[in-house]
Amino acid sequence: MMKYDYFEALESMAICAVKAVESSCGERASSEKETFSHIRAEANKTLISLQKALFLDFLPPLGREDIASLAHVLSGITDAAHTHATLSSALGTSRRRSEEERICITLAEELKSCVNMLRKLKKNDKLPELEKIRELLHSGAEAHSADIARIYSGSLPQKRLDVVLSAGRLRTAISHALDTLIEVMLSNI
Repeated sequence: MMKYDYFEALESMAICAVKAVESSCGERASSEKETFSHIRAEANKTLISLQKALFLDFLPPLGREDIASLAHVLSGITDAAHTHATLSSALGTSRRRSEEERICITLAEELKSCVNMLRKLKKNDKLPELEKIRELLHSGAEAHSADIARIYSGSLPQKRLDVVLSAGRLRTAISHALDTLIEVMLSNI
């Protein structure tokens, strides 16, 4: 029996997360059900096979809890991106993408590259650029606050509030995944 490749599964889930974030926040944002259904189906299939392997495998390459929690937070990004896309589509296609949405895409791509680092994790290896990640998260929080302030001052229409809030929840989901990933890395070095 061939050994299950947990790293490949986590990398696949990170790719699904990036696709979902790009689909909801990118210049060609899509809220099409088929797009998110396909991404969600791919993520679910990977998550289910990963969980089955965790039950059967005697000695996975990382802690079982670490693998499971990272897989679930990656899956949560796909759900948050779908919610954001649904709310964004209600405003129409003519709306301009926010700074926070662009930051979400960058954070998701950074998350994917950090997940790829898990495969060859050692003490002396290259580790994630934590300063860059924290700076992006801080910039995202500032952009979020600025958008909220513009809505309440009347510079942006009140109907944008749900979209801004969902972008904040998406950024928070990515932040949670990054925090979980860093914890996994630290506990497995």
